[in-house]
Amino acid sequence: DRDNSRIAVIQSGKQTTYVALGLKPISLALDKTETYLFIGTNGGYGIYRVKVADLLNTSTTSLTPERIAGTGTKLADTKANGGNGKATEGSVGNVQAFYYDPVVNYLYYLDSQSLLFQALIPGGGGDWTKATMKTVHNQTAAFDNSGGMIEKDASGNFYIAVKGKHKIVKLTQN
Repeated sequence: DRDNSRIAVIQSGKQTTYVALGLKPISLALDKTETYLFIGTNGGYGIYRVKVADLLNTSTTSLTPERIAGTGTKLADTKANGGNGKATEGSVGNVQAFYYDPVVNYLYYLDSQSLLFQALIPGGGGDWTKATMKTVHNQTAAFDNSGGMIEKDASGNFYIAVKGKHKIVKLTQN
């Protein structure tokens, strides 16, 4: 529920509950253990996470998501480099799509503001609070600011549905 800055939690056989986040979520992904829900935002200038157990607690009405990437401040330049290095020091605009790869434990994302396809890589022991970011692809002509969906095939190629251009972009592994 982006416009109301909350997530709708729908559990089988239970009433839908809403958890306020103070952020406008536009993309979601679970980690491989389903412990954390990653949240890409519109205007939050970062990647955030919350514990799934906290979302499923029916008495929870609001949560403060933890920022694990980005500075939380608006990009000065819409074409700013997302960065290669410490994730909380890199630029993140609007995260329009996620792809979580449980095999390598990377969270890939499409930033519709900087037009970068990036990977968020956890630190030692899978610690997302010590994550680094890496630019996977910087072909701005292939993307636009409308976001889309990301999938990966068995050969490691990525497919990105670009809504505003009505096409699918294939990014091959080098």
